[in-house]
Amino acid sequence: MAKVTEHPAVLAAAGAQGATPAQVGLAWLLAHDPHILLIPGTSSLEHLDENVATADVRLDAATMAVLMVLAGGGRPALTKPA
Repeated sequence: MAKVTEHPAVLAAAGAQGATPAQVGLAWLLAHDPHILLIPGTSSLEHLDENVATADVRLDAATMAVLMVLAGGGRPALTKPA
């Protein structure tokens, strides 16, 4: 089974943000509640910088909905074509 960080939707969100897939995952968790405190593993100063930079990743509502589905939290809302 592939890791969620390898899922095409996560990779697309990361590419759109100029972020890593792991940063997208952390940003998704942080977006759920302002009181969430993440303690991600950090094995180097570069990794620490990457984790801190997650605070600058902003996920739009459509991306959040897709990631919620990946997490098993529901179906994305259907929208009418423009």
